[in-house]
Amino acid sequence: MTAMGIPANAKQLAALVKESEGPALELKRSTGELKEGMQTLCAFLNGSGGMVLFGVRPDRTIEGQPASSSLRRSKVA
Repeated sequence: MTAMGIPANAKQLAALVKESEGPALELKRSTGELKEGMQTLCAFLNGSGGMVLFGVRPDRTIEGQPASSSLRRSKVA
């Protein structure tokens, strides 16, 4: 893990995903759930912090998400 607790490689990411969602971890299947993910991040920022991972199914299977050129150009305000 990096100093900020961000997984640095696939093995660390897989270990993090095996944990249950809770007060510091939220899993979202895709950026189709971006609004909900941002709401969760706001709650984490108002609390003790946390992480939202996109590209993870509810059964905790990592499926990733293709990054289209429009997704790579988009900015979250």
